[in-house]
Amino acid sequence: MLDIKKLGIEYVTNHEGEKTAVILPIGHFEELLEDIEDLAADAERREEPVITHEQLLTELKRDGPFIRSNGKVRLPGNFAACQKT
Repeated sequence: MLDIKKLGIEYVTNHEGEKTAVILPIGHFEELLEDIEDLAADAERREEPVITHEQLLTELKRDGPFIRSNGKVRLPGNFAACQKT
């Protein structure tokens, strides 16, 4: 869990002393953005069908993790082809 005290947060206040904004180190800000993006991706995938680890292993053994053709290796889907090393 996030320890807010370790973030080095500074607050901007108005003339009445009410907090109106937050200042934090850029590294912490970038980490928070990455966490938010990860949570958003998880939420988008929540309804996707899942398979068991055993099913995944069976499919990888059957299909292989890569598609090989003409001396090139490429990942399934729309990934760019790369030269076989």
